[in-house]
Formats: sequence, structure tokens, C-alpha cells
Amino acid sequence: MAGSVYAVQSALAEGHRSAAVRAAHSLKGNAGTIGAGAVAAAAGELEARLAAGQDPNPLALAML
Repeated sequence: MAGSVYAVQSALAEGHRSAAVRAAHSLKGNAGTIGAGAVAAAAGELEARLAAGQDPNPLALAML
């Protein structure tokens, strides 16, 4: 799961929004699978905001 967090952060840092959306989606699924509900929720919020063209919520990023 740490690799998924890194993938989100790296994609955002490099300006690759679509890659960040995919990475956030993967993180959401992985976190849900292992029962990490808070991480799944934060990743889901991040995915939705990025997909809508909004900037990431700093709190959601901090939750990852």
C-alpha cells in the first residue's frame, strides 16, 4: 500500500493528474480490501476531487 501512496504523491508532484486519479483509485481499493477504512475514504475523496479537476485536499493527502 505504501507504493500506492508514493504513486499518488509522485504523479501529483509531476503534474500527471490522470495517473494520480488511477493511483488514488487503486489505493482506495487496496485500503478497502484490508479494512483500512479511513485510508480508503481519504483516497476516495482524493480520487473524486482530482477526477473533477479540483486540487487535492491537503487533509486527505495527510491521511494517506
